[in-house]
Amino acid sequence: MLTWWACNVPFFWDGVALVSKPAWHFYQNGFFPPLLPVELDAGHPPLFSLYIALCWKLFGATLPVSHWAAFPFLAGIALAFVKLTKHLALNRMWGMAMVFLVVEPCFASQSILNAGEAGLICLHLWCMERLLSGKYGQLSLLLPFLAMVSLRGMLLLPGFAVCQYLLLIQAGKHGREGLKTMMTTFIPAFLVTAGWLVYHYVHTGFFTDNTVAAHWSGNYGYAGLGGILRNIAVVAWRMADQGRIVVLLACLVMYKKLQNQHYILPQTHKRFLLVLAIQFAAFLPFAVLRQTPVMHRYFTVYYLLLGLVLLLFTEAAGIGRVKKTWLMAIATLALISGHWWIYPFPVANGWDATLACLPYFKARQEVNNYLEKNHILPDSVCSAFPMIAGSRYTHLTPDNRFQLTGKDKLPVSKARYVLYSNLSNDFTPAEVALLQQEFTLLQSFDRGIVYLRLYERNP
Repeated sequence: MLTWWACNVPFFWDGVALVSKPAWHFYQNGFFPPLLPVELDAGHPPLFSLYIALCWKLFGATLPVSHWAAFPFLAGIALAFVKLTKHLALNRMWGMAMVFLVVEPCFASQSILNAGEAGLICLHLWCMERLLSGKYGQLSLLLPFLAMVSLRGMLLLPGFAVCQYLLLIQAGKHGREGLKTMMTTFIPAFLVTAGWLVYHYVHTGFFTDNTVAAHWSGNYGYAGLGGILRNIAVVAWRMADQGRIVVLLACLVMYKKLQNQHYILPQTHKRFLLVLAIQFAAFLPFAVLRQTPVMHRYFTVYYLLLGLVLLLFTEAAGIGRVKKTWLMAIATLALISGHWWIYPFPVANGWDATLACLPYFKARQEVNNYLEKNHILPDSVCSAFPMIAGSRYTHLTPDNRFQLTGKDKLPVSKARYVLYSNLSNDFTPAEVALLQQEFTLLQSFDRGIVYLRLYERNP
């Protein structure tokens, strides 16, 4: 139902740069070699974009085809979530687990924006479920796909390796036996990953960090001590943002209650918490050591599993039915409210992690109509991400219409027209002040809490 409702939602935010633009390249130029032009290459393996391009070849390059192409992964996520609840013996709580899945703001938003996260989340959850279930043969088949769907999939491999090592020790498999099991599990993913990185380097001159294209190169520097501390704070903010602070606090209260009861968690639950903690800790350095912006979506799986932690602690605490109902209702409402956790300028917002972005598409269409009616050339309009994407890459039109010019090529200080929006995080306070001082507001396009404002420079 969610996919059917959202099947005409355009590509948005990083879905343009990481899915629709690469998919258009493969759709128009063929699938081999599986490499992107340098201006499109963010270093990610292009598996998901190749998949989308193949679906376009088979069924047509349309928005509904794109959304239905992601549907198997969404269904796979739901099934993996049910399997995890059963593995944790939360059979009576699987319905509540599905509620948490649907109302999680970041997951709900990524599910309808078709940004490629569905494939990564699906494979990540299934790899966790297979690891916890001891199905190492199936895990070995899934890990290469996890590595090839995204760079973040590659970065998850060390965490999975550490988790399997500890689980093998716990199961009494030491020395040669444990080493043989680990090699059997991880050699396929290692060979695929190494093969891709070498192939990519030979043909492009870099493994993952595209320092050639200016719009990518700024993300690859070392953050420095101050930047690392800031990124750690941002990660903590992401985990608590959008109502998740309520879920976190509820987990802490339930855990404290379990301690007071001297409750000993079953081994199955301990292994789950151990794997979750190690995976998060192993991924964290890659998120905080670099200058890459720390996006909400990087932690979507951990948001979802946090809901399972709450269910696990709540069930173990044995609280009464009324208290349990109130707790679940408060947590659910807190997550639903997360779609409206929008911070004032100049604080950056994760607009691809909230359904509050949906009114933007109608507002942008009104901007396009205004430009056409008043004979304003789109390339004469200065704007910023994500408004600069043309219709070929957002709506999959044959012609790339309404392509605005980024302020890196047409600065606000030199532009005649500027399209500004609270939905963009890329306008600086100085540029906003310049708009107030040297420009006149031609038209404001307001939809919900999203607004787009078209300015013209004063004569």
